[in-house]
Amino acid sequence: MAFWLKNRQIPLVDDLRIDAPHGVLRRDAFETVQALGAALDALAAERDAVLRAARDDAERIAAGARAQADALVEATRREHDSAYARGYDAGRAQAIADWHARAADSFEQERRVRDRMRERLAELVAAAVQQMVHTEDARGLFARAAQTIERVVAGASYLTVRVCDADYDAAREQFGLLADAWRRQGRNVPVDVVVEPRVARGTCVCESDFGTVDASLDTQLNAIRAALARALDDAGRA
Repeated sequence: MAFWLKNRQIPLVDDLRIDAPHGVLRRDAFETVQALGAALDALAAERDAVLRAARDDAERIAAGARAQADALVEATRREHDSAYARGYDAGRAQAIADWHARAADSFEQERRVRDRMRERLAELVAAAVQQMVHTEDARGLFARAAQTIERVVAGASYLTVRVCDADYDAAREQFGLLADAWRRQGRNVPVDVVVEPRVARGTCVCESDFGTVDASLDTQLNAIRAALARALDDAGRA
């Protein structure tokens, strides 16, 4: 009697068999059959694992190839779009730069014209003020000087005013009024008006224990010019 070996997972040749005399399979033969069956099962499992790994590798390689192809297509598209955008952006940027350059040049020209107009206006106004001041009575000039000095040297213990010979009488009159006003306030401050040789008309230099203050006509005119220039600058920035 013979036993033919079969396996559900691995086909075997038809003549693979084990003889069993008298229909009885010896124990050692039976164990051999069992070991052979287990080996066939293990071989089938290993075969299936190898096949699965091969299929997985093939799918992974195919997926990688598809991804690389897609990436190459996308990179080509982006490069095309980027080249187009760079050309467009470069032209647009150049146009904007040209416009800004023209606008800046126009603004600079306008600023220079405004500056010249302000300077000319300041010169005209200062000249008009100077003309009015020079035609004004000397008493008015020293009256303003006395008002300025009163605010600056308030609390001084003495005051000496130096003027030219031609302005002496007008200066003595106006600063005498200032001394009288101080005395009425209870401030007995000696005020001396002295002639300073070789000085121009309109000179008015006042000395006290607080220091020296130049209230001359030229100083007043310069202050007017400076104030006018500041006012014009503020108006130009507004």
